[in-house]
Amino acid sequence: MHWMKLSTAALLGLLLANSSGCSRPEPEQNIPFSASADDMIGFDMQGLNYTDVPIATFYVDDQWGGGVMPYLGGHSSAGAIGLPFKWRPGLKVKVSWQDDIMWRKDPNSLREVVLEVPKYERIYAGFLLIAFEPGGKVRVRASSYLPGGAGAPKDFPPPVDFCRQQPGCTEWWESNPIHAKRLPREGHY
Repeated sequence: MHWMKLSTAALLGLLLANSSGCSRPEPEQNIPFSASADDMIGFDMQGLNYTDVPIATFYVDDQWGGGVMPYLGGHSSAGAIGLPFKWRPGLKVKVSWQDDIMWRKDPNSLREVVLEVPKYERIYAGFLLIAFEPGGKVRVRASSYLPGGAGAPKDFPPPVDFCRQQPGCTEWWESNPIHAKRLPREGHY
């Protein structure tokens, strides 16, 4: 029993000695943060699916972002992308994706679109929201907040809330618990 007390005391002493040199500055110190136009910030990619068809996979600037089920998204991130700390006019990203309909026709097919990233203010850590909409439309937005949160972009609602507001969407969603057996409604893919 005595050796356990000595081991615990020695371990705590080592931890305290090692952590003292690695402490973060306190926020009260107001250390100024400056970034040049070339500094990059990592953004979690958040796919948002506003369609009846699963997005099998998507990429932003060739970085894999995962897949997104119908009327879901914004809850997990499979990838990240770097964007400039300071937004600049003409900032663009390439979004590539494949939905389940495309995959059935050609498992190697991808659609691509180059999109301008709307202006964003200072974001120290955040999300690149990628919205997949009916008709093959895609939008992007850099944000400090996920859909549904305080401060989140209003034009990127949580996909499930969007579904609940669309006539017939809830009934379609509840028509079959297995997503692969739900046929997409006309105009919703």
